[in-house]
Amino acid sequence: MMGGATEWVEAFAVGSLVGGLLVVALHQILSKARARGETVAAPRETLNETSRLAAPSQTGAGAVEPHRPRILVVEDFALQRPIVTVLLELTGHPAVSVGTGRAAIEALQMSRYDIVFLDARMAGMDGFETTRLIRAEEARRGGHVPIIALLSRDMKGEEEQCLGAGMDGFLFKPVRLAPLQRAIEQWTGPDAARPTPARPALKAMDSASLLRRVEGDVNLMKEVIDLYIIQLPSLRAALDEALRREDAQEVARAAHAMRGVFLNLSAGPAATAAGQLEDHGREGRLTELGPAADSLLRELSRVQGSLEELRATL
Repeated sequence: MMGGATEWVEAFAVGSLVGGLLVVALHQILSKARARGETVAAPRETLNETSRLAAPSQTGAGAVEPHRPRILVVEDFALQRPIVTVLLELTGHPAVSVGTGRAAIEALQMSRYDIVFLDARMAGMDGFETTRLIRAEEARRGGHVPIIALLSRDMKGEEEQCLGAGMDGFLFKPVRLAPLQRAIEQWTGPDAARPTPARPALKAMDSASLLRRVEGDVNLMKEVIDLYIIQLPSLRAALDEALRREDAQEVARAAHAMRGVFLNLSAGPAATAAGQLEDHGREGRLTELGPAADSLLRELSRVQGSLEELRATL
């Protein structure tokens, strides 16, 4: 493709055109490029953007056979979704796109994909929760699909949260051609096809932080742990009943109570899961309650196990 068209593509990537005209123009450029049998090569001078948290080892110097990876784009913003997919097509990588975390999970259950570009901050089930559910399914069935988070610039500093959720890397929006291509090359080549070692899960609770909360008083810490070991089953029962009745507001109240307990216990992942379920309940998103509740109950089980283990050591 001529340099002028490449500049147009970069302009689209940073959002210098807005609204439906942007998508229409992108598709027109794509159609013309297809008619000429051309693709766009990303400018190498833009390769300075971070595109990963950790990548598979690179082996070396031999030529690699051309590979057309299967790509899934998950983006809930209706305007941004076609922009990312068209950019991928312009670089010679056709993609499938969906608009929700639940749709992404269903797509991965139906077909194999080599890499997923996933919006981290979607309405409903966000990218972090979606990733946790994907990784839980992989733990049962095997496999590991690389997941690259799409982050807003105001989300800088959330790299640890990406790792904790099980993501493999990240790109900042607006997405540019070079980092997009580089992520594909890093995660879909021959080396990336090898199984990726499982990442250590975040600890269910921070016992050191809990001890600080009680000002180092071990006896008081024992009492707190005993109290919550007794209390957690009743909190779960209240949540189970609200879910059985499909009462979104009661689910929100039960999740709110659990979140308070988890915060007191310095159980960060469980508090996050409870907060997400609370949000779904308060906003009446019934279709999201089940997956979010499953995530919360998994974290609850981890917290209960950690409490029992910690109590035995005191």
